[in-house]
Amino acid sequence: MHKLLNLDAVMIVFFMLIFIPPIASGFVLSRYISNMIVEEKTSKLYGIANTLDKLLTSDYDTILKKYDMQHASKEDKIKVLSKELSPISDTVVSGFKDTGIGY
Repeated sequence: MHKLLNLDAVMIVFFMLIFIPPIASGFVLSRYISNMIVEEKTSKLYGIANTLDKLLTSDYDTILKKYDMQHASKEDKIKVLSKELSPISDTVVSGFKDTGIGY
């Protein structure tokens, strides 16, 4: 019985040495990769936002005044703003596949 107990202990230690390191490294690696993906996407979105900030020269109210739409319905305001801003946003996002932006 004493030898059997030692064999069981050796087997348990052996399996722990075989299985725990790959599981632990897999967990750490998956966390690292997830963080890298988030950082890359964040950097891309900051780049898009920075480009939009540089290209947009007026605010919503200025655009609405340009078309005399300050007191129009919400839907009409959206149409005017979309007409004015879509070419800019489409140009900026055209270089980024699978990325969409809007106002």
